Amino acid sequence: MVKMPKKGDVIGYIFYGKNISHIEILEKIDIAEGYLYAIGANTSGDNAYNTVNREGDGVYYVRRRIKMFYQIANVLK
Repeated sequence: MVKMPKKGDVIGYIFYGKNISHIEILEKIDIAEGYLYAIGANTSGDNAYNTVNREGDGVYYVRRRIKMFYQIANVLK
């Protein structure tokens, strides 16, 4: 059985190599649309959608394709 991710869960991404290289906080996930919405730091506003910017300039609300994430975890239980 798979549990649906919830608001506040931590999303891990692997953009380079084999280790998680970026994390964000989940706001919502829309299965039908195929996107998740999150709050990400060290990213850029206009370029945050489905791109990787290693020189980000702030904290932004981002939309990323569901297939981009590696793992989602509830760390607060």
